[in-house]
Amino acid sequence: MLRGYTLGDTESSCPYIDGQTFVSESYLIEDVSDEEIDLLLDRGYRHFGKFFFRPVCRSCHRCLPIRIPVERYEFSRNARRLFKKYEPFRINVVDNPEVSEEKFLLYKKHKIRFSETDDSETGVEGFEQFAESFFTNFSFSKTIEIRDRDKLIAVTHMDAGLEANSAIYCYYDTDYQGLSPGRFSIYKGIELAKNSGKRYYYLGYYVEGNPHMSYKGMYKPNEILCQEGKWIDGPPEGHEFHPLYRLI
Repeated sequence: MLRGYTLGDTESSCPYIDGQTFVSESYLIEDVSDEEIDLLLDRGYRHFGKFFFRPVCRSCHRCLPIRIPVERYEFSRNARRLFKKYEPFRINVVDNPEVSEEKFLLYKKHKIRFSETDDSETGVEGFEQFAESFFTNFSFSKTIEIRDRDKLIAVTHMDAGLEANSAIYCYYDTDYQGLSPGRFSIYKGIELAKNSGKRYYYLGYYVEGNPHMSYKGMYKPNEILCQEGKWIDGPPEGHEFHPLYRLI
């Protein structure tokens, strides 16, 4: 059984759509099993460390959980070319990954691409928040780590449940932007899910009109959660969306 407590509904400025208010149903969960993470993902939850959440905005349903049914997914010619480009690199899947200054600095370098200013804070509080968000490990916590020789160039944080894997967050060295490390990390995650017999690979939320979120729709086939327990084939045009039921 899940062990934790509710934080209630929290409101903030929407990180995805300008001018909107984001309402999330939030929990602090201390213990989650491999089976329970599958349940949470199926109901549209995401998490950073022990903080689990999902949007419950009543007037806007544009943040849509999206997943890849990996048994039906076929890698394109472009995907196979990208796999070929990464053959010289070292790629490791790490169980219960440990925080490090190397990973933190890579994360901060990657974050700058989302801002016009150099937000390169490297203080202790920034490091502690990074560690809490990405390295508060559960039994299903993993990373995909890519190195160019000894240089760390990309990290993808991932959950690996019994039936599904889920991409939490990917950060990479922007000097390697030309090699599409973000796109490769998704292909690699799908491949790992296929090879381990999982049914789904979750990509988080699809938000139409937001370039940092809408790109997820290009990975097909995909499924969108339109209401509790009802996943439909994407894209989501023409469907009615409903608020999700509460977990607890």
